[in-house]
Amino acid sequence: MNIIAQREIYDFEREWLKEHPYRLSRKFEEEMPEFPNHDEARKYFEGKFEGNFLPSNVDIIDGKHLYFYDLVVHRENYDKFKKDLLEKGFYSGMDGALSYHPVEIWEDGRIHIVY
Repeated sequence: MNIIAQREIYDFEREWLKEHPYRLSRKFEEEMPEFPNHDEARKYFEGKFEGNFLPSNVDIIDGKHLYFYDLVVHRENYDKFKKDLLEKGFYSGMDGALSYHPVEIWEDGRIHIVY
């Protein structure tokens, strides 16, 4: 790849990150503290990401609760994505899928973030 192409990719990534301030990286997950339970992990995310950490679902696997959340990184695209899913039953394009991170928190505080 030539220097001009590398520069264009870098500029694109920098501009994209400005528009998506909550987009996470694996480094974020590695640097996260450990949590003793679901409530402490949830409070951490709610405090760090204000109104952009939204409950999505809960399930029980092997007798343990698993809580699902959406961490919104682009509110306008996320709202359109959810509205279209509700009204049409589908969403076209990648903007919806890239508008949030699914976050899974086990009752014992373990966390999995989908990138």
